[in-house]
Amino acid sequence: ELRRWREIAPRPGAGLANLGNSCFINATLQCLAHTPQAARALLDLELSSNQTQKKKAFAARSMRAVVRGLLTTRSAAVAPLKLIKRIGDLGEFSRHRQEDAHEFLRAALDAADEGFDSDVLARLFAGKMASELCCPNCGYTSSSVEPFSDLSLEPMPSLRAALKAFFATERLDED
Repeated sequence: ELRRWREIAPRPGAGLANLGNSCFINATLQCLAHTPQAARALLDLELSSNQTQKKKAFAARSMRAVVRGLLTTRSAAVAPLKLIKRIGDLGEFSRHRQEDAHEFLRAALDAADEGFDSDVLARLFAGKMASELCCPNCGYTSSSVEPFSDLSLEPMPSLRAALKAFFATERLDED
């Protein structure tokens, strides 16, 4: 996997030009481009032939071009103009206002999966969480497994601390 990544990105690539309120797009695309499995998926997957997914395929193609530019160009910055011009195709986003990077990531992953006719990116950023609820009075235990696509972590000094807090045993009130 790492060898393949070094073939794709043998050296640090370009940055992204800030085109007004594009920080949320730039941050998201930088993360996708520098996550080896995500970059490989964006570069290698076949585009969907489903004509009802034209807008999503355009967004997927635009993301692919930006990621390729980030990883291979020798210029100082890549400008994600095509993606920014069509940002509304991904949902309720506007190129003229600040948006949330997390919401953009969710929309970009959905668009990529539909535009590439594959769920590889959604699976890369998803999982299943098992939880167990135990009654201290009678000892009854209820178990469940639920899918998730992201975790809402509290700000902490480190990721390890945030994950430890997230998965800590919690005692529920009697209410």
